[in-house]
Amino acid sequence: MQKIPDETDRIGFSAWWMAVVLTAMYVLSFFDRNLLSLVVDPVRSGFQLTDVEVSLVLGPAFGIVYAIVGMPLGWAADRLDRRVVIFSGIFTWSLATLATGLVTSFTGLAIARMFVAIGEAALTPAAVSLLSDRFPTRRVTVALSLYNIGPKSGISLAFLAGGLMLGAGAATSYATLPLFGQVHSWQVLFIPIGILGALFALLVFTFKEPPRRQSNNAEKALGNDSFFGHLSSHKQFYIPFAIAFCLLSIASASVQLWTPTFITRHFGVAPREYGPPLGIITGIAAFGLPVMGVFVDWVYDRGVRDAPLRVYTWILMIAGPTSAYAFFSTNLYFFLILFGLLLGIISPYMMYASAGIKLIAPSELRGRLVAGMLFLASISGLAIGPTVVAAVTEHVLSGPASLGTSLGIVMTICIVISLVLLRFALAQLRTLTNTDVAYRVAAPSIVTPNSAAATE
Repeated sequence: MQKIPDETDRIGFSAWWMAVVLTAMYVLSFFDRNLLSLVVDPVRSGFQLTDVEVSLVLGPAFGIVYAIVGMPLGWAADRLDRRVVIFSGIFTWSLATLATGLVTSFTGLAIARMFVAIGEAALTPAAVSLLSDRFPTRRVTVALSLYNIGPKSGISLAFLAGGLMLGAGAATSYATLPLFGQVHSWQVLFIPIGILGALFALLVFTFKEPPRRQSNNAEKALGNDSFFGHLSSHKQFYIPFAIAFCLLSIASASVQLWTPTFITRHFGVAPREYGPPLGIITGIAAFGLPVMGVFVDWVYDRGVRDAPLRVYTWILMIAGPTSAYAFFSTNLYFFLILFGLLLGIISPYMMYASAGIKLIAPSELRGRLVAGMLFLASISGLAIGPTVVAAVTEHVLSGPASLGTSLGIVMTICIVISLVLLRFALAQLRTLTNTDVAYRVAAPSIVTPNSAAATE
């Protein structure tokens, strides 16, 4: 009898090469989008801006555009050559990064930031589609888990490399560049990265476009009525669940985008000094995710069928007091340890949200539910989070020097309320489902195929 080849036998170097290239591009996207958070005070002084105006560039200018264009770019990834979609996206965000190094006004900076968002929104829908078609079904999660290294690695690299590239005292001076003329010294950081990114985009053509897999017939048969009917019949769970994760998105965006500025103002340390340790701490936080995944599976194996959400509420109990204390610390290195702990708990919120959705949603609806949750989280986190912190700093407290207090207030409130809402959602989960069929997945994992876009 002829042996039927195992689909895992078809994974070769080309498949893994594609996964590595796409992961590197995901790292680059988070590197680009987080660089600006290192130079908030130089941007303020160079363009004569307030914290609120800077927050509009950090948050809404990126977040709202990113969320809005995500759907049409997902449509493009479903119908066009996905390599071309990715190349166009990287080329667009790289040119926008280059433009960030050349603009001379707040308006120009905001427009450049919007085009960074447009370019980066093209990557994940096409990348996830490529990996899902190129890898056998039983190995897709492995490939997507590799891809999901991108966000924290990119943030870590931005803090580490960006801090090393920024010179002490360069924030208020100017530089003259061949072809480009005079620019602020902080802008010099963006010009070579934009040029290299545009060249890096060509790597997408070093692998072939895989054939698309056919959609599941059951999924095609489900219409909007089934989707909205499911939401309506389980609204007692989804409403507190969605609000909780939107609040965690606000906390996550706030701590990531404002922490470098807080360190400069509170500790009087330049990016060149705090960038490398901040990058290392962020990188270490990324390695905590697999550990939490193993722990969640261990809890699940002991009969706790809602383990992904329940365990997350346990660790949020640690995050609340940590956020209340961290931003009043007087020791930089102790603060960095607390920051790493906060980042490790709050930043991967979409992974826990995806796992939570899998507890109650049928498989044919999970993709749309996760996409909807990601849309809400992106809008609330990037569009609201940084600006709320800036508004509290300027209009409620005493100005720029009180940034740490406003961060502590916003973070703690968001974490505590989200914890209460998630505990309520857990209670609703048990009333909406019966003991035998409540939890629809055999072994819910923190790293799921749907969580590849988790920290966008």
